[in-house]
Amino acid sequence: MIALATSASLITFAIFMVILLGGSYKNLEDAITDFTGLDIEQIELHKVTETGDFLFAFYQTNDLSDIRVLCLEKNLWGAFTFAGSSSTDKQVNMYQRGGNELIVIIYGDNKVLNAKKYSFEYKNREYSNDITERYFLDLFKIANQDNKSSLVDACYFYDAQGNELATIY
Repeated sequence: MIALATSASLITFAIFMVILLGGSYKNLEDAITDFTGLDIEQIELHKVTETGDFLFAFYQTNDLSDIRVLCLEKNLWGAFTFAGSSSTDKQVNMYQRGGNELIVIIYGDNKVLNAKKYSFEYKNREYSNDITERYFLDLFKIANQDNKSSLVDACYFYDAQGNELATIY
């Protein structure tokens, strides 16, 4: 009877570990290749940024058809698990993750747009950044205690004279 209980406990523990560790990756390359189904040689990784338990990777496939962001979260063992993604065929995009702390990612390929700055507003406060490189991936962490479902409505891109070039929603 004790052996049966021990076997059941071990099976339960094994199932729990598979669920907990399933889909976890030790490095970014493994996560991207598993998520896309492509070899790492078929992917151009432009920017990576990490904050707390989150890692964000901005990449394109070699055909350059669209730009993508992959969001990974570290688990208790330091391995990465899939936490979200965003893809667009536009030159620039915005990825948001709500909660007690809103994470806003502004990313893109600035070759054609040639914007010098972007800005967005959240709860009557303006956030902005200069764009100094062709590929950019900027992360904003914003306290969000009063409204967990609130997100940024739009982000505006400007040229050197302050003229609006594009808006993303």
